[in-house]
Amino acid sequence: MHLLPDYVAQVGGVASTTALHAAGFAPAEIASAIRSLTLARVARGWVGLPTAPASLVDAVRIGGRLSCVSVLQRHGVWTEQDARPHVRIGRHAGHSPAAGPRRANARFVAGPQRVLHRALTAQPLGATAIDPIGIALAHAVMCQPRMDAVASLDSAANRGLFSMFELAELLDPLPVKYAQLFDLIDPGCQSGLETKARLGLRAARIPHRTQVAVSGVGRVDILIGDRLVLELDGRRWHSETSQLGEDYRRDLALLRRGYVVVRLNYWQVTFQWAEVIAAIRQMVALDEHRWQPRHRRAGLCD
Repeated sequence: MHLLPDYVAQVGGVASTTALHAAGFAPAEIASAIRSLTLARVARGWVGLPTAPASLVDAVRIGGRLSCVSVLQRHGVWTEQDARPHVRIGRHAGHSPAAGPRRANARFVAGPQRVLHRALTAQPLGATAIDPIGIALAHAVMCQPRMDAVASLDSAANRGLFSMFELAELLDPLPVKYAQLFDLIDPGCQSGLETKARLGLRAARIPHRTQVAVSGVGRVDILIGDRLVLELDGRRWHSETSQLGEDYRRDLALLRRGYVVVRLNYWQVTFQWAEVIAAIRQMVALDEHRWQPRHRRAGLCD
């Protein structure tokens, strides 16, 4: 059996007394931890560590559960950039976002501005302060812009958190416009930026493949035709010097094999896509995405 503070830390820093009782901790043990200041009362029926995240404490105090992108980020799933806590409250909760607890515990600071989500069903929220990842993903699909929603689905599948069958089951009860996103999922995509680029190419009706293996190089993010490679530099993933060195090595190896490499950053894919797609269309019009006889004569074609 884990010590009580260790158990609370494992579940995020805040726990309901109901969950603690179910885990085998006696009421006297919980009361003792509160008296010794190891734990503090967060809300009625809830306790937490003094170091518990303010966003989690805030969620419980307003009668909700941390959810949506706030939970997905904890699992390493790609989401849109939003640092605000996303909180799921009861479907019929009469909650005012400005309302706070009747008695604030000074050992916890008030959380930042939050985003509230009504629960999708009338079922109780549950005894944990952090939503299960399936519930969080369903809310994130409905909360984020369309491309970001697909990026989260791609990321969840790519990380092995959900099978395609499980994603189909998750999306099926949602309104049709969200359930239809299933047809856009590509579990091979390894970043949200890659998802946005492939969706942009799909919208432009430019055939492409994702995560294509190239001999001597490894997998490339996107391949258009035979030899036009798009590599995506997400701002989250390409800041380390060692990663930049590997990128340069791969680019040079691709060039020596006759590939055309276009490396795109977050800003270009997110805010300058019209210019990007115009350049790609021009290369495709010139047939630069295909192997030519001169390439075959030089033995460059894979």
